[in-house]
Amino acid sequence: MKKNLFLLALILVSCSNSEHFMPDKTIILGVESKNVNEQIKSVTVMPFEIDDSWKHVSTPLMTKINDTFIFCTNETCFLLGYKEDGKKVFSRNIKGRGRGEVLEVNNISSNEETVYIYDVAKGEMELFDINGNFCSKIDGPFPAEYLYPLKDNFVGMTAISLKGDKYVTVFDKEKNEIDHYLTIPDYLKNQSMKFGKTPMSYRFNDSVRFMMPYDYNIYSVSENGIESKYRLVPENPIPTEVLKDMDPNMPIIEKMQLVGPYDDDFQGLFETNRYLYFYYSRTHVLYDKQTGNVFKTENPNQNYNKDLSAEITMDMLWQYFIGSFIPLYSEGDHLYGRIPMSIFYILDDCRNKLDPKLASLLKGLEEYFSMYTLKSDDVIFVRVDFQE
Repeated sequence: MKKNLFLLALILVSCSNSEHFMPDKTIILGVESKNVNEQIKSVTVMPFEIDDSWKHVSTPLMTKINDTFIFCTNETCFLLGYKEDGKKVFSRNIKGRGRGEVLEVNNISSNEETVYIYDVAKGEMELFDINGNFCSKIDGPFPAEYLYPLKDNFVGMTAISLKGDKYVTVFDKEKNEIDHYLTIPDYLKNQSMKFGKTPMSYRFNDSVRFMMPYDYNIYSVSENGIESKYRLVPENPIPTEVLKDMDPNMPIIEKMQLVGPYDDDFQGLFETNRYLYFYYSRTHVLYDKQTGNVFKTENPNQNYNKDLSAEITMDMLWQYFIGSFIPLYSEGDHLYGRIPMSIFYILDDCRNKLDPKLASLLKGLEEYFSMYTLKSDDVIFVRVDFQE
């Protein structure tokens, strides 16, 4: 019976897009699993220098070149750089319509020496060096919502294509269309493709990986074309007929609220050398690519207050940490992100109940606060390392 249910789920998932791909791996999300924190090796505070620029890094887009972290925020269009030891090396306002300026940043990425900032308002790619200096730009407009460099070309997501409604178009530097992939289904046409605080796309080695909304595949575009690297099989997938019968004039988020609930709100997709990390349906998921094991942690059922400290468990403490952690960038075996100040207050209240990993995090936070003064609504950046 369980096998038949799995096959049915796989059929439903595979029909969410008219172009079918056999995935390299299938990830079954409905299985019993251990908690995500059991695979966390350590959580380290990133001691970034705090000054007047700190207000620009609440939830920024983030990348890294060598030992320099680079942030860019869409809200204020500030470009900031910090060394691994926390020292700020540059901060500049790049908002504007001139060369080296941006109006609306949708994604950033980097290679060994260059930061690529895509201005979706102008459809241009602005290039900066490791010191935050403007180098050059790739003239637009590229007709894409997200744009990533891929060797000598660029991969555009939700691009307006000469081939029609394609989710992915590969361009050369002159904006010539080289390849097209994934027909946008009728139910997604003219719909917003933004979900969560970070893009559902990223560069990984020599490829660009992404999830298409309401499609359970994690696709990979490389010089060799497109493939499905992973297919997610949730407990409650969207039946194909539900998507096909939707009113095209209604925002799809409203449609899903009327016909659901289904597992459809995937967010925060990141990948390390060994793990995939993402969020859906109040659940944070860590997938071990090496063993095929799935680890899951649900958001806490209630907000923390001091009255809970007497009965709080270690699993609950990790729920508060993982539930408030927003990943922003992955590199190698590291996952970088931000946590709110409230995590410190929770750990401080419960310091006698902490396991060694959370006790070490609390100690790192106290050392950080001894150097800088943070306000209650400030954020803290951390590095999460997983078990090898």
